[in-house]
Amino acid sequence: MIKYWHKFKDWQERCWYKFKHWRYKYNLNWSGIKQGIRNLVIWFPVIWFDRWWDHSFLYSILRFKLSLMEKGFRTYGISTRSEQDADNIKKCKLLLDRLTNDAYIDYEGKRGWEPKVRFSFEKEEEMIEQDLDLLFKILRKQIRAWWD
Repeated sequence: MIKYWHKFKDWQERCWYKFKHWRYKYNLNWSGIKQGIRNLVIWFPVIWFDRWWDHSFLYSILRFKLSLMEKGFRTYGISTRSEQDADNIKKCKLLLDRLTNDAYIDYEGKRGWEPKVRFSFEKEEEMIEQDLDLLFKILRKQIRAWWD
């Protein structure tokens, strides 16, 4: 690339040439740059509040991504299955909401050593496992078909 620099009259032309070369080398265009900046702005609050120590933060990131995808399928979907895909994504979002809120059974006013409470802990764990199984079953079957 340096061997071509003698063709340019001033530094502005050289910079423009380098920018054009870099842009085509990495396949960037103005709409891609604009979309990237938009993504940074949209995702900033989600990433800012992310922490490494709990599964609920992972659920919130996945839920945010799925909500963007659902909106895209409902608004701009050109596939014949766009509405069905958006409905499946909505099911996944509802399951993620249940898993994030972690409020399956109300324990208010109950003591932990009572047999009913022990049974309800087991029931709650069973319900959580069912929701996780259904969520990942939908994702496993449908995630590769969610493109438009």
